[in-house]
Amino acid sequence: MFTDYAVIGTNVGGIMNGRVKTGISSLDKMLGGGFYPGSACMVKGAPGTGKTTLGLHFLARGIELGEAGLYVTFEEFSGSLYRDARSIGIDLKKYEEAEKLKMIFTTPEVFLSMVRKPGGEFDEAILKYGVKRVVIDAFNHIEIISEDPRRMRSLAYLMVNVLRRHQVTSLLLQEDRLFLGDVGGLEFGLPYIVETIIQLKYVELESRVRKALLIMKHRASKHSNEIVEYTITDRGYQIGRQYEADHVITGSAVPRPAVEGLASSLSDVGPSLDISIRLIEDTLTRMGQSFSEEHYDSKEDFFEAIEKGEAGISKLESSPIPRAEDTYATEQCPFRATVSELNERNPEAFIALTGRYKKKYPGRAIVHPFCVSHQSVRELILGKTYINGKPIHTETLVCRSQVLGSISYGTKALKSNRMAKKEAESLLDMNACLYKLLINKDQAKAKAKELTPPETRDIL
Repeated sequence: MFTDYAVIGTNVGGIMNGRVKTGISSLDKMLGGGFYPGSACMVKGAPGTGKTTLGLHFLARGIELGEAGLYVTFEEFSGSLYRDARSIGIDLKKYEEAEKLKMIFTTPEVFLSMVRKPGGEFDEAILKYGVKRVVIDAFNHIEIISEDPRRMRSLAYLMVNVLRRHQVTSLLLQEDRLFLGDVGGLEFGLPYIVETIIQLKYVELESRVRKALLIMKHRASKHSNEIVEYTITDRGYQIGRQYEADHVITGSAVPRPAVEGLASSLSDVGPSLDISIRLIEDTLTRMGQSFSEEHYDSKEDFFEAIEKGEAGISKLESSPIPRAEDTYATEQCPFRATVSELNERNPEAFIALTGRYKKKYPGRAIVHPFCVSHQSVRELILGKTYINGKPIHTETLVCRSQVLGSISYGTKALKSNRMAKKEAESLLDMNACLYKLLINKDQAKAKAKELTPPETRDIL
């Protein structure tokens, strides 16, 4: 599930903590709070990646907060631009009529003459409307004026410096030459002029074309280095989690190995089964820590995201099967193939190690060592999943190994839920794991559990 929509029509944004908000809270967070006032930002991407949409959100957010905007375009006719804005809930005509927005449809040559002329139409628009935010779509059209790289660089400096002189915050939209995105194609020195570069890309992954966003530069500010997925809906930008894949920048992403079959990647580790399992645990913990926060308005929205495979927890395990109030079963253990492989290699060592884990974590539902990893990572991912602003926590009640044919109980979890073992077994049926979701519960309990050392916690 994607975690963040662009904010439209609410009093959130503007300049806070010295930053200009984009109107998309996840993007602001990636930018360390937003843009610096008076800075220039380049938004790069191939046709259809949403450069104009991002620019419209940026202007609309400012206008709603009393910051007038200027939109300069070299390629869109007014009718199509108004239509595109309406499709994401932005009424440009309303803003124009209220003199909160100035639209300039022109050519690069004419615009250049405007910015060069003191007191001309450009300066007049800035002063008359009190413009604070400017979008230029698309900046690379100045190539039409000259093919000389030095000349283009000079023109780029001129335009950006005019914007800075007026102390406006600007988005300079730049179209990539290549359809899948040209990360290396940073033309005529503009990247060295601007403070921020946001790259939008198409990504081929699992026979689907998706979109990716990354911040390539954000001068004098901490910023995220994550490559995140996003979509554009009738509510505008919806930014999701970090890609769980490699080679995303190239446009042809390669998914990272799934939880299933992790043991096969440990063939060179050596004979120690204990070391192998701890390496897998470490890998899974890093995976869980890399997930971004997810926010849902309701439990129904959360489970819809799980069914679509879009929720973070979907990357770990199958869709939950309802068994009782906020009690769910997992159809299959995500470690089934790994358990089978390691057990076949050395069943005596695997059984002995399971016994040690049960002693180390008394009261927890441990049918094999990976139960600890499973429960820990589930809690880690769901701890970043919010329903109505509150994180989800879990209690594992029963685990069953479909490989080893054994069962284990989270005795303290059963007791806290006033559930007998036989009742829990009947709810588990023939599934692999039975757990309780704690949604919108007392956060003090969750916090206390969070602060308890892992060696003494029996429920994750």
